[in-house]
Amino acid sequence: MQRVPMTPDGHAKLLEVLKYHKEYLRMKIVQDIEEARAHGDISENSEFEDAKHRQALCEGRIRDLEGKLAACEVIDITRIPASNRVIFGVTVEVEDQDTDDAHVYRIVGADEAVAVV
Repeated sequence: MQRVPMTPDGHAKLLEVLKYHKEYLRMKIVQDIEEARAHGDISENSEFEDAKHRQALCEGRIRDLEGKLAACEVIDITRIPASNRVIFGVTVEVEDQDTDDAHVYRIVGADEAVAVV
């Protein structure tokens, strides 16, 4: 299994997202399914179909998050010695020499670089 590098903050955020999906979103979708079933015939019930689709997406996201967390390697960036190299966990400032605009970036893994919700 390929290890997924992650900062402690990124790991904590993924755990929060997993908890949200398992403890809130999953239960909400189950309630939506039950409510749609109460409307009668489910063969032509768009609310039921929508809820089942959202349930499948939610379960897929839960499996994805669990897999990433199982494969993660939490790297404590405070233990990485200072250097001039751009490596995982460091924060860099990039300045456009033409406009003097500066942007600050933190080098992290793909799962931390994108919105996780």
